[in-house]
Amino acid sequence: MNVSNAVSLWRLSIALLTSLVAGCGGPSGPERVEVYGQVTYDGQPIPAGQVIFEPDPERGNTGPQGRGEINNGSYRTSRGKGSVPGPVIVRVEAYDGNVHPESPRGVAMLPTYVTKLDLPRAGSEQNIDIPSSHAKPR
Repeated sequence: MNVSNAVSLWRLSIALLTSLVAGCGGPSGPERVEVYGQVTYDGQPIPAGQVIFEPDPERGNTGPQGRGEINNGSYRTSRGKGSVPGPVIVRVEAYDGNVHPESPRGVAMLPTYVTKLDLPRAGSEQNIDIPSSHAKPR
C-alpha cells in the first residue's frame, strides 16, 4: 500500500469514527417538550422555586429530567431542557423569595409537593395549584 492510499484510508477511518461518535447521544437525544405555566399555593403565586419533571418509570417512561425556575408564580422549562413527554412525576419546591446569602431562593414555604401528570408530545401549559392541605408541618 502506498502512502497516498494509507492517508486516504486513515482519513476515511477518522470520518467514520467521527460520524459514529456524533450519532451516540448527540443533539437529537430523547424527545423533550417545553412546559410552562403558573404555580400557586392555595390560589396565591409561589414567589420562587423550581418545578422538576421526572419520567415515571412505574408507568413505562424514561429519559432525562426537565426543570423550570419559578419566578413570581410563573415557570418555563429552558430551551432544550424540557421534559420528556408522557407520564411524569412533578416535584415543586416552593420558596418565599426573600433572598439570603445561604439561600438564593429564600426560605422553604412548604415541603416538596409531588403530583403526577401525562405530558403531551407538544409543548404545553401545565398550571399547578398546591392545595392548602399541603401545609408545612408545625
